[in-house]
Amino acid sequence: ANPHVQKVVGCRMPDFNFFNISGTDLSINKIQTDFTIISFSSTTYGDVCNARLHQFCKLKSLLKDSLTIINIFEDDDKKVFDYSLNYDNNVEFVANADLLFYHYSLDVGPVIYVIDKYKNIIFVKTGHKYNYTPDEIYSELLEKIRATSCSD
Repeated sequence: ANPHVQKVVGCRMPDFNFFNISGTDLSINKIQTDFTIISFSSTTYGDVCNARLHQFCKLKSLLKDSLTIINIFEDDDKKVFDYSLNYDNNVEFVANADLLFYHYSLDVGPVIYVIDKYKNIIFVKTGHKYNYTPDEIYSELLEKIRATSCSD
């Protein structure tokens, strides 16, 4: 993991606009849930990423309307749409995201951000290699969400 990336924990997530694969215009600031997971990924990374995405769907099923999950893919709309058919439709899929160019320029490997309802970054997972199983990633994300109080 890149220690410099961890410095963003506690900072506000910059707002950015994007379209999901259904063509809906979204932005970080428009998200009204208590927590948001933003994951940068590809449809071609293999079984670990596929399993991780299933864990995201499991988190969404558990936390329901208090969680938004956004998966940002480097692939084209058709490929991401076909890929999304394997997952619950309550998870957002974004294709051809320009933000990925910035993400890759950081050379930090896969990234998962967890932000609270105030758009503060409460957790970042980075690294070229995940040493965790998908179940451990699920447990770690759930623990971070449960440990964060968003009370006014």
